Amino acid sequence: MEKGLTNSINLGTILKTESDYAIFERRENYIYIRYKDFSRVDLAAAKMHAGIILDLCDGKKYPFILDGLNVQANFSHDAREFISKYEPVAKIRSAQAIVVNNTTTRLLANYYYKFHKPKNPIKIFSKFEDAVDWVKQYESE
Repeated sequence: MEKGLTNSINLGTILKTESDYAIFERRENYIYIRYKDFSRVDLAAAKMHAGIILDLCDGKKYPFILDGLNVQANFSHDAREFISKYEPVAKIRSAQAIVVNNTTTRLLANYYYKFHKPKNPIKIFSKFEDAVDWVKQYESE
């Protein structure tokens, strides 16, 4: 097993993989990502996560929902830049919804959006249900 990767399971319509830093799920119509509280994501972790995402997507385009509710995580500048621009992931990420409920995480999400400029639509939400509704317009046929 790759360092940092803790497990991968198939739950019917949900495929789930977990690393030391985050939980990744391919749900019916989107990719769900939840970083673990107090994670410190560097470039090596971001590259590992890109590999996980590419495996989960299996060549199909999906919108992503990043669940930041009640989570405080730290991403290095290099990790943020890599996540926003890495072409293989950018090609399969149709949109990004970031869900936050605290000021610090909202500021980091806005910083990511404004300064790293991902190539896909991105929107920040306070409620998970609103994010799910928004990504529906970006689901692949």
